[in-house]
Amino acid sequence: MRPSRRWIRLQLTLAAGLSALNLITVGAPPSPHAHLASPEGAYAQALTGRYAPRPDLPSWLHTPRWCTRDAPRFGEGQTTKLISDFADRGANTIRLGTYWGGLAMFPSKVSPLVSALRPGVDPLGEAMATVQLRDMHLMAYINPNAYRKQNPLYETSSIKRADGNIWDIKAYGIKDTHYACSNHPDFRAFYRNAIAELVTEYGVDGIYVDGLTPHVCYCEHCQAKFTQDTGRALPQGLEALGPLSVLWEMTSDWQPIGNPADPEHQLYSRWLMKCLAELTRLFAEETRRANAAAVVVFHTWPKPDSIDWYAGTLNEIYARKPWRRTLWKRAEFSNWGDAFSVPSLVNIYLRQHAWGSEKRKITSEVEARHLYWQALANGAYPNAWGHLGMDQPFELMRDHPDLFDFPSTFPTRFLALPRPFFRNARHKAVAGNTSVPLRRGAGNRLRIWEREPNGRIDLLCLRADDSAPSDDEYAKGNADAGQVIYVQASAFVKERSVVADGDRTWQVRPDSDALSGRHLTSGGHSLEKKPRLPLEYDLPQLTAPGPWALWARVVFPNPSADSFYWQVSSDNGTSWYPETPVDSNAVGWEQPAHYGWVKARVASPHDAGEHSEPFLSPPSGVYAGLLHAGLPVKQLHPNHLNPQSLNGFSVLALANEVCMSDAQCEAVRAFVRRGGGLIASHETSLHDETGRRRPDFGLEDVLGVTVRGRRQLPDGASLKAAAGTPLTIPVGGIPIHEDVVAVVPDRQATVAAWISAPGGMRKLPGAILSTFGKGCVVYFPGRQDAEYVFHEGLQHFPALISSAVRNAAPDGSIPACIAEPTAHVGLTCFDQPSRNRRILHLVAYNAAWKESFDRLPPIPDVRLRIGIPEGRRVAGVRAVRLDRELVPTLDGVLNATVTLPVLNEYEVLVVAWK
Repeated sequence: MRPSRRWIRLQLTLAAGLSALNLITVGAPPSPHAHLASPEGAYAQALTGRYAPRPDLPSWLHTPRWCTRDAPRFGEGQTTKLISDFADRGANTIRLGTYWGGLAMFPSKVSPLVSALRPGVDPLGEAMATVQLRDMHLMAYINPNAYRKQNPLYETSSIKRADGNIWDIKAYGIKDTHYACSNHPDFRAFYRNAIAELVTEYGVDGIYVDGLTPHVCYCEHCQAKFTQDTGRALPQGLEALGPLSVLWEMTSDWQPIGNPADPEHQLYSRWLMKCLAELTRLFAEETRRANAAAVVVFHTWPKPDSIDWYAGTLNEIYARKPWRRTLWKRAEFSNWGDAFSVPSLVNIYLRQHAWGSEKRKITSEVEARHLYWQALANGAYPNAWGHLGMDQPFELMRDHPDLFDFPSTFPTRFLALPRPFFRNARHKAVAGNTSVPLRRGAGNRLRIWEREPNGRIDLLCLRADDSAPSDDEYAKGNADAGQVIYVQASAFVKERSVVADGDRTWQVRPDSDALSGRHLTSGGHSLEKKPRLPLEYDLPQLTAPGPWALWARVVFPNPSADSFYWQVSSDNGTSWYPETPVDSNAVGWEQPAHYGWVKARVASPHDAGEHSEPFLSPPSGVYAGLLHAGLPVKQLHPNHLNPQSLNGFSVLALANEVCMSDAQCEAVRAFVRRGGGLIASHETSLHDETGRRRPDFGLEDVLGVTVRGRRQLPDGASLKAAAGTPLTIPVGGIPIHEDVVAVVPDRQATVAAWISAPGGMRKLPGAILSTFGKGCVVYFPGRQDAEYVFHEGLQHFPALISSAVRNAAPDGSIPACIAEPTAHVGLTCFDQPSRNRRILHLVAYNAAWKESFDRLPPIPDVRLRIGIPEGRRVAGVRAVRLDRELVPTLDGVLNATVTLPVLNEYEVLVVAWK
């Protein structure tokens, strides 16, 4: 479809007027002081205000009841029926598709049109007439992330490669589409015009913007803007990151693009956040310019630099990892998304997305309704994509809007679980970690062991300067002694080394190709999993803090002769990292035909299909365990690990939160010192915010342990209780399937459980209790949390994590719990201070964890223990859906107990204070 001359003139006029928006000023002098995104985690209000909601939200967004269609119906009268069917089931707002790919789904006067549009039919006009008749609201859905071929901007304003050509990649995998360059003046002109028509001429109540994101792009506008904002040229080589690396859809802050330790990549990342903030402002200001009462809801989650332009946001549930079990997945997403000063909606798709499985349709009313209950119980507002299951939840919201009123309802602060939901660049850096944990000062040693025979080792090199060693540097001897250490492989300490054991030997041989004049080689063995020949090297006093990397100048003849193990010690050999040689700490897997430098790297100790997701499964397991134990939890985001976000919480759970900055470690340290409880697992704080490995835990003093490396366990390993432990562990123990971190507890710490295995393995600490300041700490070196949501038969984990919480929690801090749970009942707590009451949501999870179900059997006699805040008394407890007053019984001064006669799918208890 060819655009009209009027359309082209209008785009040019709008482009010319964009300078008035102060968003792009191509040709302006470079300004290296232009505001980029704030460094991650350094915001004064990083929680972005969940406990300080926006005061200017319109009343229809206080308890929103949304429904959605990505496109209208194009037959006459069909859109009216579509909206009426939702209205009949209690919806008060419809999100209706109006733009995708730069094409309008209604007879626009300013845009190319979709081919499905029929002459004489105006679906949007029909929709507006219907919502006015049914007392509803309409949000016009726009996805500006791509152009279809019918839009002329497809050829002129799409993202470009460094060679100046359009980046010919299918947007969302759809034929004849390109990703749009959002810094192009024509992009901004087009959508400024589109918004004006939707809001001014059609009178929509607001705009819903999906897919708003900058991309890696080398067009002249992106290059000029980068130079204007930073005073530098756009870095080369960004194409390798791919155009979609910037899709920060469900994150509450910008994410590092590329290498987190690369200053150029991080400058570029922060600049992209600046671009996103400007785009957000553009769409919001143009909407409000057209109608001051109109609102803008963005699909991309708010960031601290863009939150001021939001009236709401939404989260998706299509991610598969790490959810092998999907029964509570909507609850998990909804809880995590309720972290902003604006309402968070959650899509209620009638399908499940499980890790390693095909999408499964939801066809029963009960299972569909269960998705709505999960969202409501966790602070989110359902966005219905179909009629199935929506009637009862929307009826409850309509009849009792005060129970779900966003501005006056706040998650009760008890247990905080900061977590990522998606892998990011930091996790990739950890997964590819090559850091060697050495400490500044004296007492550092290096040790190598035989793994595969016949490799020739000339030199070893330890570096703290992020550079690769070179033959020339070694020959000239001009390396920085504080940053670089070269060691001849043949120069091991003989009295602390073993060069022969039976037929197995290390040998030193003359070698004219070796820079040291000789090489080291092992023989008399094949691939060795139990090495017996340690060679030990003394290292000079270290002055650089690291992280250090280990290199070797080697010849590895073939894949059967290309590796050796390594260990390091920072205490004169008293302890070693790793504790025993393991595949994840070795040098090799490359075969230079002639001498070359090979870097020690991490090799996965397991096949990919044998273990849980390293970074995402642990917090998912903690969430599931707490839900099944009947304890409330509030999920936060990794950038919420700061004093202001943790303020008011009693317990903090860090489930393998591997990447933590020094500032975040200090925030946790202060939290526990003041009396907060801490539960942590596995490699929490072992890496910094760039993914670099620390010599020890960043929270070493708080956890009460020192790391000694990762251990692979033999079959049959289990976690068994120590005498007198306060942790709930069955007599037979809890099976362990995955790696653990070998640790040495401090003298003041108590080992509450041990890891043991058949075959004579020396038992390892499996749960460590300690105190730090006024706070109690429980540390698990293993991955019991991750295993709970991956492996079968680990039903004892909820009792274990529940006992850990009760051990760590300050007295009287638990706001409510399911007392002596006999079935899986999820419990969430919200406070309404202005109404002097607490709202408890109960959801039944007595159904299949990953299969379809059409029935949730009633759960009789659900007994709850309710914590009573200081200075309050219980005035009454009412079960809303059951429509019954419950009689509380005092249980001491701090608690009351109450019994719900029956839980049918979902219940809301209103606890009134006096």
